[in-house]
Amino acid sequence: MKQAVCTEPLEREDPRYMSPVQLAGLGVSRLNRYDAVLQCTMCGTSWSPKFRADGTLPPGYWQCPNKCNW
Repeated sequence: MKQAVCTEPLEREDPRYMSPVQLAGLGVSRLNRYDAVLQCTMCGTSWSPKFRADGTLPPGYWQCPNKCNW
């Protein structure tokens, strides 16, 4: 299966502000915009990364817990 290639620049490290095309380029889709619930497009696993105290997301927050898109 060929994965979509992201051609849009990632201006923010927050899935609430990323377009579906940007997320697809990372191998994830957004299930819930406000709670940052993500789903792996390869295995279907869903997860919600924990926000830091300053409201940002940690590096690699978009990585599937099953390591599909690492």
